[in-house]
Amino acid sequence: MYKNVKPFKKGLRIINKNNSFLLKQLFANEMALHMPVFKRGKGPFLYDHDENRFVDFYLSNGAMLLGHADPKVTKIVKSWIGRGYGTGYYSSSYELLASRVRNLARIDKDDALLFYNSSTDASNGLFSLLLFSGCKTPGLFLSDADGSKTAQAGFFGHEHVSLGEFEKLSLSGYGFIVVRPGRVLSGKKLGAAVERVLDKEILLILDETSFEAHIHSRAHGDVFRNASARILGSWVTAGLSFGCVCVKRKLLERSKCEPDSELFCSGGLFFGLPPLFLLKAAIQCIGVLEKNGGIDGLKNKTAQFFEKLDKRYFELIDDLVYVRTEGSSADSYDQLHAALLQSGLFLSPSSRAIIALSYSHTLELLAQSARTMNSLFSRFYR
Repeated sequence: MYKNVKPFKKGLRIINKNNSFLLKQLFANEMALHMPVFKRGKGPFLYDHDENRFVDFYLSNGAMLLGHADPKVTKIVKSWIGRGYGTGYYSSSYELLASRVRNLARIDKDDALLFYNSSTDASNGLFSLLLFSGCKTPGLFLSDADGSKTAQAGFFGHEHVSLGEFEKLSLSGYGFIVVRPGRVLSGKKLGAAVERVLDKEILLILDETSFEAHIHSRAHGDVFRNASARILGSWVTAGLSFGCVCVKRKLLERSKCEPDSELFCSGGLFFGLPPLFLLKAAIQCIGVLEKNGGIDGLKNKTAQFFEKLDKRYFELIDDLVYVRTEGSSADSYDQLHAALLQSGLFLSPSSRAIIALSYSHTLELLAQSARTMNSLFSRFYR
């Protein structure tokens, strides 16, 4: 980490010149004041155009379990991308990848899997499968976020609610409910929500497109067993764009359609199947992850990191580190985030997000980072 980060002069010039960048139009002031412009990442570090180095605790919302540009994964991508990158073709690599994903995500051996280019494609594919299975009634999407602010690709047109809204809502008339666990929707609250869905005999879809959602689900294994389908995201491939749909046999048996060539070409279920290099990269990612200790090994590293953090400002929920929200405000966190950047630490701009780790973060680096975080948080949180 740098003690004194250089001003984001080059980054600011890049932002000012790029008038076609939509985020600039939406968040011009915030980007100009706080956001460096990155040119590369390696291991736990990000490097910007102003020659600053940052320790990354955002990691694409926790998806980059191996850090940036893992050399073994990079080698596989370079090797296989030259052999074709068309999508929508079946590959002999599917079975090997399926076996590794089953072990990684604790998927039952009888469940069927289909892989996609992204979690968005996977969500769209699953929604198509629900339609093909005769599910014509509306769906409901439940997450931590305020229902009016929540959106999930593949489920547009269906109602989105927060946990508070869900608890007051009559569930009659819904054909399926997508549940995305999170900081609030975890523990007993997650269990109660799932139980309520099952009592109404509604299809339960588990959205694990984020690593955060998967870890909260993982902490309560009954959720896996009771879900009719699960959607996995890019954390499976340590940050590479990826999606997976996992379906129980009982849902497949409900299918009202007969697969044919027209369905294969026009149905959303088959849009966005991954190219060969992505399948190979996914296999390599999971292999490297397992050799390092898998998800449990990363949880142990997170626990060691948490022990060095000041518990007045941080909390551990289902093996994930969060910033405590009490004693702070949105303005104070914005100021704190800017101070963290000046100290060489890149955290999520949102105080509600996880503080993510990867296997590339050494214990020495984590200890140093924890000391800096504790010092800065003590200035802004009371």
